[in-house]
Amino acid sequence: MRVALLQIRLDAKSRARNIQAIIAGIGSAAQAEVAPDLIILPGACDTGGTAASKKHSNACLDCVRETIAGQAREWGVFIAAGLHRHIGKDRFSGVILFDPDGDVIAEDPATGTEAGKQLETWHCPVGRLGVAEPSALASESRRVDSTQDGALYAVPLATVAGSEQMHKAGVDPRALCEETAGRNGAYWAVVLAGNGDDAVQKTGGLMGSYVCDPTGNLLAHADTAGEMIVHAEVPLTSGVEDSRE
Repeated sequence: MRVALLQIRLDAKSRARNIQAIIAGIGSAAQAEVAPDLIILPGACDTGGTAASKKHSNACLDCVRETIAGQAREWGVFIAAGLHRHIGKDRFSGVILFDPDGDVIAEDPATGTEAGKQLETWHCPVGRLGVAEPSALASESRRVDSTQDGALYAVPLATVAGSEQMHKAGVDPRALCEETAGRNGAYWAVVLAGNGDDAVQKTGGLMGSYVCDPTGNLLAHADTAGEMIVHAEVPLTSGVEDSRE
């Protein structure tokens, strides 16, 4: 299965520019010489990478969600993205997986009535796909208890690697490829937002988004915290079922 990690810059100041960036990133990834089966966006796509607040109306959040669903239909790909859900007056961050018809087939909310349940996967022709809200990076026990062998889990993050915000939350972007336990036989695709700084120096090391296999080996990674698209080949076993797990 071919995966595209969109390390794009999100725009918290302009909803129009933010949506344009998402559409442009998806289009660039989908038009690669070898088209991806799955495209993964960063976290908090519907707010430009920030936590949802009162200024983010339900209509605004839904607009971005529907835009991404429409892109999944247009390009015929699976898309995973970090989005917010609204329950009454509250906003909860989470991760959603859309199928090529634009339907939601898996979701992992950070908080709310469904928080802490087993991570959802979807068994489809390209393999078993799942999503994990970034708090999973801070909880090895949750990953061990709820992941499935052979699945690929998308983990969209809203900020660049090493940010103070993620450290305060106990989230280490590199945890999955550096820990000796916790991967539990699954592949993990961690996608961070790019910082948009063209002057960021490439080091040849792990600086941003990556995909690791069940042993922690990197299949592909970003060597810069700037904007880029990372393509990876993930050897998932093709699925024969189309049912929510």
